[in-house]
Amino acid sequence: GGGGGGDGGVDEELLGGVADAGALGLGVEDDGLGHGGVGGLVHVNETDTGVVFDDGDGGVLGHEADERLAAALCAAGVQLRCDPASLALLSSAQVSGLSSQVSPATEADFRAEFLDLILAVRIVPDLESAIAIINRDSSAHTDAIITADETAASRFQAAVDSAVVPWNASTRFNDGFEFGFGAEIGISTDRLHARGPMGLRELCTYKYLIDGTGQTRA
Repeated sequence: GGGGGGDGGVDEELLGGVADAGALGLGVEDDGLGHGGVGGLVHVNETDTGVVFDDGDGGVLGHEADERLAAALCAAGVQLRCDPASLALLSSAQVSGLSSQVSPATEADFRAEFLDLILAVRIVPDLESAIAIINRDSSAHTDAIITADETAASRFQAAVDSAVVPWNASTRFNDGFEFGFGAEIGISTDRLHARGPMGLRELCTYKYLIDGTGQTRA
């Protein structure tokens, strides 16, 4: 997840189902690596936490693809803070350069907004577990799923309680200009009244003027 405007809090990205290689590449490159100072796959810049749904058959992406993704992130200077399952997977990988940039995560890492090229990684057993963890730990700003499974994507988008929930698209689309609101003035994770990117209209409230000639309510 993450927001194009930054200051987005803790945002998460789920790699689930069978991830499309093109969408996965977009998620890594566009969400994180181009904007190191902005707040999630990567605050790695745009994603703070990567959640991988392990289908029990070598992971969603397959162990080789998991390792290639980790290697690409590390080659770009990203530090990976891993839960025990992902740490074991990457520690066994014979990938050059991983050891110096892969370390065990603490529980605090999964709730941290890094504002740096740091990604907390965790593997979960199924989609519902991923949704529960994201709803618990994220800031309800932008949380994304990368998958070719339309059913899983629909469930994720309906169940994740965030202002913006992209499927196979960059989390940086959470931006007032991209939404057609004009210049973005702010981003709200509240539920009333404005939510998500805020333009001038979203900052306005209401006032009702009643003109009468002595009428009373019955």
